Amino acid sequence: MEIIGRARWGARYPDGFRDAPLPASEVWLHHSVTPAPERNVADEAAAVRRLERIGQERFGGGISYTFVVPPSGRVFEGHSVHRQGAHTGGRNDISRAICLIGNYERRRVSRQQVDAVAALLRHGHARGWWRQARLTGGHRDAPGASTLCPGRYAQARIAEINRSAQEDDMPSSDEVARAVWTHWIYNRRLKRREYSETLLGSSEDRIIRQQIAPLRGEVAAIRNLVEQLVAGGEVDNTAVEEAARRGVRRALDESDAEAEADSVAAERYDAASTYDVPEPTESPESPWPPHPSATSGEGDRTTA
Repeated sequence: MEIIGRARWGARYPDGFRDAPLPASEVWLHHSVTPAPERNVADEAAAVRRLERIGQERFGGGISYTFVVPPSGRVFEGHSVHRQGAHTGGRNDISRAICLIGNYERRRVSRQQVDAVAALLRHGHARGWWRQARLTGGHRDAPGASTLCPGRYAQARIAEINRSAQEDDMPSSDEVARAVWTHWIYNRRLKRREYSETLLGSSEDRIIRQQIAPLRGEVAAIRNLVEQLVAGGEVDNTAVEEAARRGVRRALDESDAEAEADSVAAERYDAASTYDVPEPTESPESPWPPHPSATSGEGDRTTA
């Protein structure tokens, strides 16, 4: 994944306080409470430099957080991952911090931020930065903490972020297309019940169909967003998210109904195409008299 490094956003102050052990045992979610940049990467870089200046003035170690994520979902490096910051009292050595830029007691977390934090958790776990691909909690959950951080709206998304981070990587579009085609060939034509483990790692065709459900949800969300933009006015993000949930639920319901219909059709096909035909033990007697050659010993003759 792309992480915008310290040099690129223009870090000016120390890179944390000292080296800290890896992998970290904990990862905490924070919010900055500072204004959230809404326009472009240059504004976001300025917002990160503002956090760095605040951290330097308060604690003297530069930016306090390990990673910073604005509403766009871009990920910025804070202090280096192997360095100690100043984010979670009494736990700065054993933990790392992901900070959402903005006040999430008042504003909602964007879809891009949720996806970015989940992807960062997976990436960091794969790189050995932390022991688990999940958030330990919000700052308010840390032992001894007395704070509203990361804000009620961010706190409410932690379980969703962790579920997404724990999921296996979604298959590529080629893998999905291959799996759908295999489902059609094997299940519809040959009535096969199992799939090779080399496809999507599942032996149940229903699971493969469910890989499409999240895509259906995204399509429903985009449709709702376009309708709102056409109508004018402020976009209702809650309505967009609800449309996505309905899209996923509809896809799963259709999948269940299709699986049941396939099963009934397959049973009817089996009943109609299975015959118990005994093998003959000897040649049946013919009702017709034998051909003369059968008794004279003469074979078939051809004429020149």
